[in-house]
Amino acid sequence: MKNQKFIILILGLLTAIEPLSIDLYLPAFSQIKNYFMTDMGLVQVSLSIFIAGYAVGQLIWGTLSDKYGRKLSVSIGLLIYILSSVSTYFIYSIEQLWVLRFFQALGGCAGTVVANAIVADLFCAKDRTKVFSVLTLILGISPVLAPSFGTILLAHFDWHSIFHAMTIMGIVCLGLFLVIVPESYPQHKRTMVEKTSILTKYKFILSNKQFWIYTLIAGMSFSALMIYVSNVPFLLIEKYGLSTKTFSLIFSLNSLAIIVSAALTPHLTKNIKSSNFILFAAIFLALSAVIFAICVLYIQNFYLSLTALFIFLIPIGILFPLTINLVLAPFTMHNTGSASSLMGFIELLITFILSGIVGLLHNNTLYPMSISIIIIASITVVLAFMGKKHMHSLGH
Repeated sequence: MKNQKFIILILGLLTAIEPLSIDLYLPAFSQIKNYFMTDMGLVQVSLSIFIAGYAVGQLIWGTLSDKYGRKLSVSIGLLIYILSSVSTYFIYSIEQLWVLRFFQALGGCAGTVVANAIVADLFCAKDRTKVFSVLTLILGISPVLAPSFGTILLAHFDWHSIFHAMTIMGIVCLGLFLVIVPESYPQHKRTMVEKTSILTKYKFILSNKQFWIYTLIAGMSFSALMIYVSNVPFLLIEKYGLSTKTFSLIFSLNSLAIIVSAALTPHLTKNIKSSNFILFAAIFLALSAVIFAICVLYIQNFYLSLTALFIFLIPIGILFPLTINLVLAPFTMHNTGSASSLMGFIELLITFILSGIVGLLHNNTLYPMSISIIIIASITVVLAFMGKKHMHSLGH
């Protein structure tokens, strides 16, 4: 295949658009709050709205790409993303930012969803694992680099520059995609997707108990992560008085906790059942959530809080790869794509609801964040026990 390395790189960039669009603007939370003369909780809601748009996109772009082709779907999605990004220059209220962030996520999601389908179209089974590993690496690097880049922009320009950077990123991705990536699903290979067949397939997937248990665990894990992401600017910049530069450095280092733990998980679970290791990680998450709450609410020591925060992210990195594996395990290759889309939608819907509630409850203290992650982690433990019991009943 011609330009194979370039194709993989471009697909990696497409999958990274969503996390970059989240992490780039985190250092700008305080500026956005002051610009719109609002409070930090309403700025945090913009992140929850973004997740909602991402969730809706999970169910749209895969189906459209099956019907109309990969290139058209990604092109339309990126155009929506670009127009939403550039339009932030003309807004004058936080509510308008919410609307544009929704459409940003909706459009950008096309790249993430369809990139996986393109990999399946272009590469044989034995090569897909390597390709997905590269995409995951690019995806993992983005939260490490994005806040630092956002801080550099804020040092020379205002918060609008963050969204200008997103606009440029969308244009570059669209141009490279159109020029280099071929149509991997041409007209003669397409099958018309009937609405009834999709609904029947979704009904079959949703009737599976294992799917629900581990999708809910994934949703709780991602909710905990997004509550951390939306509140960490308030914790480090507003409460501890760090500069945006120092904040970006700490945020990048914390991201390594997830990257490293996720990378080590396959090696750690070679001789341990996944359901057992998920239960271990869930208990680890609950204990670390309690320790973090004690550190930030009562001890209020910067270094202890920072250490507790790093430890809190480790089990999240463990849970991500394990849950998706058990979610998809009950299904054949004909249903795994739909199961993956449904998992993504439910996971993001849960995250939107929970992170949105925490954002609305924000009262310039760390109580909403601390209490919510303890509750979420406790629910994760209960679900993990249910999962272990279910897997044992199946003989796994």
